[in-house]
Amino acid sequence: MQKQIGIGLHGIQLQRVLADNADAHEEHSYTQSYSEEDLIEMKNVVSETSILKNALEDEKKDFNATIKAKIDPLSKKLKETLTKIKHKSHHVTEKCYKVVDTGGLMVGWYNESGILVDQRPLQAGEYVGQVIPFQLNGTND
Repeated sequence: MQKQIGIGLHGIQLQRVLADNADAHEEHSYTQSYSEEDLIEMKNVVSETSILKNALEDEKKDFNATIKAKIDPLSKKLKETLTKIKHKSHHVTEKCYKVVDTGGLMVGWYNESGILVDQRPLQAGEYVGQVIPFQLNGTND
């Protein structure tokens, strides 16, 4: 088959030659190449679109960095607070009063509010026998 029919004919004349030589006139799908002008225009569109897209992605990156800078401290505070809620207590160091209970063989520490904050069994070196107070009755015996 020939690459092109009706070279040099245009418009109605070309359509008449095609209709006279065709067996049927019907719808048919095929791939049509773009012209050089169309390709140049599309390349310009790609170039402009890429520039705009990159500018927006840079804005997005800056925006995300700004938001992340605001979110990170909140996330840290939330995590710390949830940990405190989970443990229901926190560790403190403060002056406490150590009380040895030789009767119960226990040692306890009381905070400044008088609340027992820690206790443990009495250790061997801490047990001091019961001291019996003596009274002076005024005699030399």
